[in-house]
Amino acid sequence: MAQPLRFYENSAIWTSDPKNLPYRDSVKNLRPGGYDGKLGYASAGAAADFIIPNMVAEAASGSKTPKEAAERAQKRAERYYKV
Repeated sequence: MAQPLRFYENSAIWTSDPKNLPYRDSVKNLRPGGYDGKLGYASAGAAADFIIPNMVAEAASGSKTPKEAAERAQKRAERYYKV
């Protein structure tokens, strides 16, 4: 959950619980799909395949080490981006 308008940055919801604060600026810091590259089939497929969220979940849950999760994510991304 993130606020879409800068006016809401001052809302008490962001400071009422410290865990909410990182979400306040998430829209401002957001990068579009395919950032630093071209939008197209590859970026859409990679986003739809949840490569980054799954990598973070695997590392955070302990089901894989961070290195293993990153390596798996790289292999999954290479299916879309021919290297």
